[in-house]
Amino acid sequence: MIPKHNVVDMPDDIGDYLERSRRRRGLTQSQLSEMAGSDWDQAKVSKLECGVRLPSADDMETLSRLLDVPLVTLVRLRSRSKARAA
Repeated sequence: MIPKHNVVDMPDDIGDYLERSRRRRGLTQSQLSEMAGSDWDQAKVSKLECGVRLPSADDMETLSRLLDVPLVTLVRLRSRSKARAA
């Protein structure tokens, strides 16, 4: 058994992780969508953070770069969120 103090505080939900990462960088949803490109808007960011929509592989690459978070973390969280929704 792993002692509790050694467990990494990994969120269960990709949306929560994205929102916390965005806020940590001091960005609004609109600012993030503008940085992400023309096929993004505030509604898309909102849906990703609320769990209404799961990010595609391209979305995760963009978010990883803009939010400076590990791509592997996003992939793991997406898989966990997808399994829970099934």
